[in-house]
Amino acid sequence: RFHSYCCPGWKTLPGGNQCIVPICRNSCGDGFCSRPNMCTCASGHVSPTCGSKSLAEQQCSIRCMNGGTCMDDRCQCQKGYVGTYCGQPVCENGCQNGGRCIGPNRCACVYGFTGPRCERAAMLGKEQIKKHLTIR
Repeated sequence: RFHSYCCPGWKTLPGGNQCIVPICRNSCGDGFCSRPNMCTCASGHVSPTCGSKSLAEQQCSIRCMNGGTCMDDRCQCQKGYVGTYCGQPVCENGCQNGGRCIGPNRCACVYGFTGPRCERAAMLGKEQIKKHLTIR
């Protein structure tokens, strides 16, 4: 059976297999965990911890990702993210040719494609071209 593991300080989205969610040991308070053990605070500065959340947010039983805020046990997502926990990035124009949306308007392209939306075929070397032209 195949098992994948994340590098220290990273985890996957629920049900996902890409290690794209940073883990912070301390509470990010009114900010969000932007890289392992570092918070981006509401003021914009980066620090191991941020100021506290409001009373309504402290009483939430769920945690929102990517800077989303919890109100009445529901996440209100920042621009560029959707989902129950704000864990799903949005690529407004989509990703083409099998590319996957990995961040707000950021696509990860499959081999052979490039461009902001994976819309262009990448230049292949002579050996790859020969392999693709070989009749099977």
